[in-house]
Amino acid sequence: MPSFPQSLSGNPDAVDRNKYWIPDKKTSGMTVCGTAGMATFYEFVVYNIVSPVEMIEFRSTTSFERGIIYKLLCESYAGLLESKPRFADEYKTDWKKADDDTFDNPDTIGRCVLISIINGEPIGSVSWDPRRIPKEGVIGQNCILPPWRGKGYGKQQIQKVLSIFRSRGTKLIKVSTDNHPFFIPAQKTYLSCGFKEVGRSHVNSYGGLELVQYEYKG
Repeated sequence: MPSFPQSLSGNPDAVDRNKYWIPDKKTSGMTVCGTAGMATFYEFVVYNIVSPVEMIEFRSTTSFERGIIYKLLCESYAGLLESKPRFADEYKTDWKKADDDTFDNPDTIGRCVLISIINGEPIGSVSWDPRRIPKEGVIGQNCILPPWRGKGYGKQQIQKVLSIFRSRGTKLIKVSTDNHPFFIPAQKTYLSCGFKEVGRSHVNSYGGLELVQYEYKG
């Protein structure tokens, strides 16, 4: 557990929220006490302390060998393939094409894919389509390996692409995902990044799944 500065003095607003996450409303948790002098105790309630998320290092695909994107996608979506085995070959064909397109076109498609690194280890990837910039941008396939999920890394990936689009004057950014329980974490990530759901359709979806469409307006 991180140590707390003496400036706590019973006032959660005095805490550096970049270092310590303190909820605005009571949920459940623990009480932390600090002292000011020998006689006075200041108490404030901290219900969930979350260590700062380690920042991802983003590397271009030129640092890796062909097959890295396919490997990351297959491992990241293994749970989806298990739940929809009839469509496993269709998914894998699409992922293999994405990998081939990236490495066959390093100066175009390859420039729009980043590999996410933690401590030198690839943990995910994210891609985007810049062809309609500055009118709009589209976030493509993105993934995080199972051991690294639930730590905020998926959100870092999306925020990275948002910053790339914004730096190029693009304010309308789109992304979509299938309406399947496997993708609920992705849906929550998009919403937490500021996307709004704008529609659903069965166009370009796998296995008859409904495609959930999101837009971000910055």
